Amino acid sequence: MKKPIEVKKKLKKVTEYTACFAFLMFLQGVGAPMVFADATAAINAKFEILWNLISAVVQSVGGVILLWHAFEFGASMQAQEGGGAITRSLKGVGGALVMLVAPVITTALKG
Repeated sequence: MKKPIEVKKKLKKVTEYTACFAFLMFLQGVGAPMVFADATAAINAKFEILWNLISAVVQSVGGVILLWHAFEFGASMQAQEGGGAITRSLKGVGGALVMLVAPVITTALKG
């Protein structure tokens, strides 16, 4: 069994370390809002760049799909395949239009 004096010494050291740690955390927290404000602006700027890149890619792919399905619609109008090909090409045109307009809609929803 440990002597009571050793336990008291260890408890005193733990208390001192805890107090030092709490004081350092307090000092760090006092200047934190300014540091966090700068970091938040930097992070938001990076996310805005990523958002612009993704929306440009989505719009480009939507434009290619729109052209593809527009030509497919024209070809299906002249073919004797029935209404299935026309319906598929019109669905593709509608999906491509949604892809073209999606970044604008989400930007409006973001506020």
